[in-house]
Amino acid sequence: MDLINLRNSTLYYAAGMMALNPIAWNILAQVEYRWHLVSTLFGNQKKVACFATALLILFLNAIRTTLFHQAIDEQPKLAHDSFFTDILAYLLIGIGQMFVWTSFYRLGFFATFLGDYFGIFTLSEPVTAFPYSVCGDPMYWGSSISYLGYAVLERSMTGLVLTVVICIIYYLAILVESRMLYIIYSEKNKKGN
Repeated sequence: MDLINLRNSTLYYAAGMMALNPIAWNILAQVEYRWHLVSTLFGNQKKVACFATALLILFLNAIRTTLFHQAIDEQPKLAHDSFFTDILAYLLIGIGQMFVWTSFYRLGFFATFLGDYFGIFTLSEPVTAFPYSVCGDPMYWGSSISYLGYAVLERSMTGLVLTVVICIIYYLAILVESRMLYIIYSEKNKKGN
């Protein structure tokens, strides 16, 4: 039995959407930071523009998650049934969601959704409390862990492959975003002095 059906188009749509999400929000963030295009479209109302950007990000995330689930549903499953595997899967999903939601709590709405690119600075210093005390970028890694948990729960090799794809994409996004945030906050500190 094949573990992945490479002829299934949903697999490629899901992988493409996983790549598109961070590419789209990073391009949008760059356009706003460099040319203030998004906030200009919203009458220079930075918070409104940031809120609209957040809605777009959430919409794209919903599509990505739907395609991830659909790709798994349309693919072969491993014939392995175990109570302990289910416990592991739910534990991974729980840990992943804990990282995502506690990150959101620590950062707040605007810092989560690219507010600093809009010139909205809600934090005066880097967050070091949990979950940031455990790992850098816990929202990205928490999301990845949640995807892994669902793949394990569904006994899906496709889910595992797509989880690897999202981990690679997030790693690349972190590289780009870390560099940009360093630049943004360096400029902010220069202006503040």
